[in-house]
Amino acid sequence: MRVLYTNAIRFPRATIVVAMLITLAVAPGMLRLRLRTDGHALVPAEAPAVRLDEAIRAEFGLDDPVVVVIHSNHTDGIFNVHTLELVDQLTRSFGKIEGIRPARVLSLATEASDRVWPGTLRFRRMLEPPPKSPEDLARLRRDLREIGLYNGTFVSSDGASAAILVGVPSGRDRLDLLKSIQIVVDGLGSVPERIDIIGAPVAEALLGTHILEDLGVPAGWLGFETFEEGRAVHDASGIDDSSSVHVNSLDALRNWISRNIGLVPLAIAVMAVVFFICFRSLIATVLPLMEVGAALVFVFGLMGWLDIPIYLTTAILPIIITATGITDEIHVFTRYRQMLRAEPGGDHAAIVMKTMDELARPIMLTSVTTSLAFLSFALSTIGPVRAFGIFTGVGSIFCMLWSLTVIPACFVLLSPRRFLSDRHRGTGGWGPLWRLFHAVGRTVCVLRIPLLLLAAGVVAIAPMGVKRVVVQDSWIDGFAPGSRFYQATQHFNDEFHGMHVLMLVVDGGREKVVNGELSASDVDARTVRLPAAQVEKLGPLDGWRILLERTTPPNLSGDLRAPTHSMHMAWTYWVEGSELEGDRVTLSLAAGRPSPLHVLRLQPEETVRFELSPVPFMRSDVLQRVAGLERFVAGRRADAVGGVLGPTDYVRTVHFMIHGRRDGMRRIPNDSAQIERVWREYGNIRGKERVSQL
Repeated sequence: MRVLYTNAIRFPRATIVVAMLITLAVAPGMLRLRLRTDGHALVPAEAPAVRLDEAIRAEFGLDDPVVVVIHSNHTDGIFNVHTLELVDQLTRSFGKIEGIRPARVLSLATEASDRVWPGTLRFRRMLEPPPKSPEDLARLRRDLREIGLYNGTFVSSDGASAAILVGVPSGRDRLDLLKSIQIVVDGLGSVPERIDIIGAPVAEALLGTHILEDLGVPAGWLGFETFEEGRAVHDASGIDDSSSVHVNSLDALRNWISRNIGLVPLAIAVMAVVFFICFRSLIATVLPLMEVGAALVFVFGLMGWLDIPIYLTTAILPIIITATGITDEIHVFTRYRQMLRAEPGGDHAAIVMKTMDELARPIMLTSVTTSLAFLSFALSTIGPVRAFGIFTGVGSIFCMLWSLTVIPACFVLLSPRRFLSDRHRGTGGWGPLWRLFHAVGRTVCVLRIPLLLLAAGVVAIAPMGVKRVVVQDSWIDGFAPGSRFYQATQHFNDEFHGMHVLMLVVDGGREKVVNGELSASDVDARTVRLPAAQVEKLGPLDGWRILLERTTPPNLSGDLRAPTHSMHMAWTYWVEGSELEGDRVTLSLAAGRPSPLHVLRLQPEETVRFELSPVPFMRSDVLQRVAGLERFVAGRRADAVGGVLGPTDYVRTVHFMIHGRRDGMRRIPNDSAQIERVWREYGNIRGKERVSQL
């Protein structure tokens, strides 16, 4: 360390030039910085929970939704022509955004009803055609009330708001997607409805950008300059017009400062004032701030060159580096001024050398200790935590090297009068503030025993408060309670099922499929006999599915009575009962399909292949248990549960709809054949992808 400041004192100009060149060489890396403030960036990709979540989303075809909420002040809520047309228009526009699959954009405009187009079997969508007359609007309101599935998901409980869900594909840049959605909304111009853009991806993406904004980074640098202040997504401050805001509360003042000044510039300004008051020298105020600026440029430039994004954890680096980077200068400047007073007219370079000889070791020890403490975070399994520790440590080391090189070089080049004027040389250097703290220190020494006892008591009592500490893991609570985003989210949680979705995956089992061959004598009109050795350990087989397939094509020559469906080689049946009879288990086949003897045209000497497999979600008892789980979860209101929507809701509703909305038909069918029909009808109406999501 002595080599550094010795050469800096001998070659001050060269030292400053080298330091500036190193900083400027790293600076262009700041242009390569990118934001990564979403929640997925905060957890390791190899974590078991993350892998499980990704596997479930891939299996079911699920995305995190961005929620676009349209709120109408119309007396009839959303049930007016303009609002419903707006829902339809935005749904189609969002489906055209690059990278968004139209099938993952859901709203009233995408959902089917049980009404068909005249003369066809094609089901209409809820807004097809868009309701125009009072009768059409009344019918839509009645349909939504009777179907029930869409209330709480696409329509609020008070009927005043509608929601459009836009699925965010895995790997899609969320800030870029939010900008695309906002551009579509902006393209509407002035509309009477209020449009808010919320959702977990929005909260995760915007919280980091708002933190950077609060720190003083211009919004345009963050990549969402098109989001105007006060619009749906961008406004997280509660202040619509920063140029004409009336500061009437502490929160409003704090928000105004963060939006118009920034916390880093404010912190630098406060430190500048403190330095100026303490040292009463402009140059003693500027030099520490130059060090802080150089450290920030170096650290963030290095992050850019190494392609390390700005995470939520590293977003607070400016404040930490600003606060810790100038602590060494306080000691150096204080001691340097003391020596100038003690040796007036002495050799200036020698005074600087004595100052650094005395303070270099403490500076090194405190800086290295601080850096090692931060660098210990490099052992974390979480990437953003590692980045925080490493680059905070790098910033501390940079500030230490700057204090040991550039600062003494500046001392040598600048006149001592710039740090200590002639009129302050004979004052001893101690002002009223120092005398106040000196008196406090003397008092502490006198009352050391009582103060130590008091401190020990505080330390003994303090751990009791640990039990009161809670983990605040809500992204939404990171926004100002008065902000539009926060309030829109709270409204959605109150009037809809809730913004955050907890996925409960019920696994019905992965039992091995049983297969083999049977003789024609084992197949009757409504029963099939299987070897007990193969199936008796499986337990009750009610609700299982059995496939019967001929091993050879049927001989239909000359049989003019053979129906066309007898040409099928295989048929599937549902088992509605099983009974052990000797070395055979007799399966009773559910009605609704033709006899296997009739359709397979089996002859006594022929064989048939069978395949027996469980289909849990075609069984009434399984669905009833799932319904019980749904009821249990729905009852946990105290645990922040909003609405609950599961497969049994769809089974009951589709069963109700395909039976003409008759009373008593909103239920889970008792037999597997009817349940299969419900799932098949739902798939015919909404497609296989929607079935797989359930």
